[in-house]
Amino acid sequence: MKIAYYILPIIIVFACGDKIPKEEEQVQKSTLTLEKDANIVVYQDSLVRITDLKSPTTESLRGISVVDENVAWFGGSNGTIIKTTDGGKSLYFTKTPSKGDTLDYRDIHGFNADTAILLNSGYAGKIYRTENGGMSWNKVFNFPVDQLFFDAVEFVDDQFGLAYSDPINGMHFILVSGIYGKRWITPPPENLIPALDGEAAFAASGSSIAFTPSKRAFIGLGGPKGRVLVSEHPYKDWVAIETPIFQGAPTRGIYSISFKDNLNGAAVGGDYTLPDTSMAENSIFTTDGGLTWNNPETYLSGYRSSVAFCQPLNSFIAVGTNGIDLSRDNGKNWNRITDINLNSIQFVKNSNIGYMLGSKGQIYKIELLE
Repeated sequence: MKIAYYILPIIIVFACGDKIPKEEEQVQKSTLTLEKDANIVVYQDSLVRITDLKSPTTESLRGISVVDENVAWFGGSNGTIIKTTDGGKSLYFTKTPSKGDTLDYRDIHGFNADTAILLNSGYAGKIYRTENGGMSWNKVFNFPVDQLFFDAVEFVDDQFGLAYSDPINGMHFILVSGIYGKRWITPPPENLIPALDGEAAFAASGSSIAFTPSKRAFIGLGGPKGRVLVSEHPYKDWVAIETPIFQGAPTRGIYSISFKDNLNGAAVGGDYTLPDTSMAENSIFTTDGGLTWNNPETYLSGYRSSVAFCQPLNSFIAVGTNGIDLSRDNGKNWNRITDINLNSIQFVKNSNIGYMLGSKGQIYKIELLE
């Protein structure tokens, strides 16, 4: 989310596909291979084990995409792109789209070890794609205005994906791709959703977009009403639903959203300027597929920037700057785990193993226990 908004025309555009010249590619920085005894368990109790994977960077990391038990991509500030292909045993930088890259890559989506979609949060927003493991990147969307500010990208499957930018000209800016992120288009003007004054998504963890198994899409927003935008595949028509999340200011609202199934989901947030304030309005949950939302009975321990669902242990995990909370009843009650400062979290699909990222370059592996 950005604070200032600009009046600019909305144009229906098709993405460009120009390739970044090889001479503009940044030289690969280094590779850090972790010895077995280098992994340090920084926290463990009966519910969770957290291991520090000894990240090769101190840049702030927020973008996270866990492809499978071996492959994960991470993005961060100052042009930082990191990948693992062996389950976190080794972490290495990929090349960046341009020489001397200083963009803030707050979200990334990996299809496999070779192919990924990358976007920056900041002016002007761009979307890149690699098919060779990050050795080079193609620019696949370059809107001809400087005020584009991307918050998140997510794919419901290998073909259909969404990317969200803060509003332009008073309208929410939602891009759709139906071909593996190779091209992106905007919805027709008649399908654009008007934004409330000061309303936008947050780029705190790149997780403000979520899908149900039935492919219903949700985009969590902040600002005056804490609304969610909802659409069905193929994501041409959108409706806005109000929620009881903390709201009323540009720093308040839904920062992250996740679904367990077609009916049950949880969203977290609050206000990042009030990180230690524990209140019911820091999170919401739904039991009817997002039609209505409720506040929990037992609150989160503070502001939370990211939430993820762990299927094997039927648990939602929420992370933020003052720690981690866990819910095993679909977001109705939360229990504090630890106070590790974090930005984002994501689990391997159908696994109790995941990754978490921090503002000083930390990369942790998290394992939920029985």
